[in-house]
Amino acid sequence: MLFDSILVTTDLSQASTIAFDLALYQAKAVNGRITLLSVLSEEEGTLLNKKDQEEQLNEFAQSRFHQTPVTPVLIHSKLPAAEAILNFCENEVFNLIVLSSHGKTADRSIQIGSVAKTILHHSSCPVLLIPNFSDLRYSQLHNSV
Repeated sequence: MLFDSILVTTDLSQASTIAFDLALYQAKAVNGRITLLSVLSEEEGTLLNKKDQEEQLNEFAQSRFHQTPVTPVLIHSKLPAAEAILNFCENEVFNLIVLSSHGKTADRSIQIGSVAKTILHHSSCPVLLIPNFSDLRYSQLHNSV
């Protein structure tokens, strides 16, 4: 399968940026396109907060993807983040979703957060899930490779 239309999700945290390099590598390999998506929930967002996040998302898109064209998209949603992401995917054509898992609401047995878990179970295309390397176990593994 050719992954030439890639959706990268981000909450603009440092942990989420690890997915950027992997998506960029894939996109460059096949001359693909990247859409950078961030969801601002209603409880997080005021108009000022949305404007700040739009600016930050645009800066991420310009600085973190090394001059590769990226389409930044900010969704202001009443829905939970996972549902907003899945709804966005229904209206666009992506053949890969790249996201990092923070595990903020992680079930200890599987170590992924609720957003990642929902997207993994309901996405109509392949999902590349990047673990949170700030977790000590992943950090030790990453540093030893």
